[in-house]
Amino acid sequence: MVAPLFLRHNFFMSARNKFSAVQAFILLGGSLGAGKSSLLREFMRFAERMGLRCGLVTNDQGDGMVDTALGEQTGAGVKEVPGGCSCCRADALVGALKALGRKSRPAVYLAEPVGSCTDLMATVLRPLQEIYRMPLRVAPLAVAMDPDLLPGSRLSRACAYALRLRSELSRSLSKGVTEIDNNRCEQSIRPVALGRKNCLRPCGMPPAEGSASRSAAGRWLHVGSQGAAPAVAAIMSLVESCRRMGINARTYLDDVLPQLASAHLDKVAELAKTLTPTRWQTARVSVATAA
Repeated sequence: MVAPLFLRHNFFMSARNKFSAVQAFILLGGSLGAGKSSLLREFMRFAERMGLRCGLVTNDQGDGMVDTALGEQTGAGVKEVPGGCSCCRADALVGALKALGRKSRPAVYLAEPVGSCTDLMATVLRPLQEIYRMPLRVAPLAVAMDPDLLPGSRLSRACAYALRLRSELSRSLSKGVTEIDNNRCEQSIRPVALGRKNCLRPCGMPPAEGSASRSAAGRWLHVGSQGAAPAVAAIMSLVESCRRMGINARTYLDDVLPQLASAHLDKVAELAKTLTPTRWQTARVSVATAA
């Protein structure tokens, strides 16, 4: 199951704030048999381990729902919206949410509309926010789909990829300093990647108009030796970290590199841990404040 992927890190952390008056709300759509109920139960167990109380609203055309009984087995508060889909029974959905709030005061509300519900953004999520003015922080709409229904499709491959890397993809939920994606890193190395691509021309082809000379292109493409590549990558990472934090990279390197060069070989690794851009900046701010 991919329950930890339900929540972006900032959304998840806000739900953990016990003093917040605004609770989190997750609506999970999907066709019949897509695995909505199983995914929600997995998420409720995950949330319980993180110290979050959940409330579940089940929905179906009839009453006496199996999903309600299964949800109650997790220990969460459960309310039903029977006799129609959530989009047609919005008043009943709001009533169920309010009843859960009075009964169990959950930090996260979960709702599973019947599979026939369509356009959930327009018929459920927006009315909750704009018409009923519910004090809820609404998560992005999630839709469960069974990848086995489309074997070999791009959707199937994407779902298989997410399931295979479940532990890596959910790491940002357990470590607050870890971002959920690497977009910032990808954007940082884009100039280098483009420069490398521009250098890979067939032999004998002249440089493109306005580009660097062949010798400059060669220096861009190569780093001297295979052994030098890790060092170049480390320096690039430090420079990009400095730029992201607003640190002058030259000032940082002028201060840090001499300290590392003069340190005893046995102490370099430990010293390096204290000289990362984050810790270096924190130390300088502390010294400036003390002065």
